[in-house]
Amino acid sequence: MDNKEKLRKFEDYKFDTLNEFKELLDNINAIRNKEEGCPWHKSQTHQTLLPYLLEESYEFIEALEKQDKINMKEELGDLLLQVMLHSDIEYEKEVFSIKDVIHCLNKKIKYRHPHVFQKKEKISKEKAEKIWEQLKQNTHKVAYEDSLSSSLISKLKYLEPIKGTEIISDEVSKYGFAWENYSQILDKINEELGELKEALENKDEQSIKEEMGDVFFTLINLSFFLNIKSQETLNQANKKFIKRFAFIEEKLDDKIDKVTRNELKRLWELAKKD
Repeated sequence: MDNKEKLRKFEDYKFDTLNEFKELLDNINAIRNKEEGCPWHKSQTHQTLLPYLLEESYEFIEALEKQDKINMKEELGDLLLQVMLHSDIEYEKEVFSIKDVIHCLNKKIKYRHPHVFQKKEKISKEKAEKIWEQLKQNTHKVAYEDSLSSSLISKLKYLEPIKGTEIISDEVSKYGFAWENYSQILDKINEELGELKEALENKDEQSIKEEMGDVFFTLINLSFFLNIKSQETLNQANKKFIKRFAFIEEKLDDKIDKVTRNELKRLWELAKKD
């Protein structure tokens, strides 16, 4: 396909997409209509919709991992619905709209890709990432006057804890607050485990929770330092456990509740070798 054909195809794609988007705007307006809309949708607020935003994100990730293209398409639509609903809530308040959301995104894309939209030049992936990060930091310096700790509290409010820890590690490392090597982190893990053991021996419930959190936090820091994705690694560990447990169930012909603990341990060792 030559460039002319590609351009013509893209123009058709834009035209069709704009028509679909116009219908989407009409549909959102219909379900949120104060008189004739859906009672459930009319009652939603930013706060009540937040759980769905997280849920739809995880469902897309699951579809992606399975390479289920049909579900990927559907889940992306569900995510877009959340964006549309949040935007419509503010449109009704006359604060901002989906048009403003798109406008801000367009500005950001152009600003953070000067090598594409300003002075066109071919650069490496590494340089592109460096430019993106530098311009992102510059934007945040202008946009936020809060301290780093205040900014982190705001960012982490609705994030999964693992992602939150990774963001903390990334942000503070930019100011030199970082581990020098993995041995330091391993020593810290052993220290935290010792404090957890002490809390358990003292039966101090509050300290047990606190020290357990410190163990998790330091483990995630080790993953971050080693450039290992904590969530992905934990998912792999979960799948590995389920696979080994399925091996035990198969060996016991689903009579797992009728065997001794020692027999379960024996079969577990077999599953690890399998």
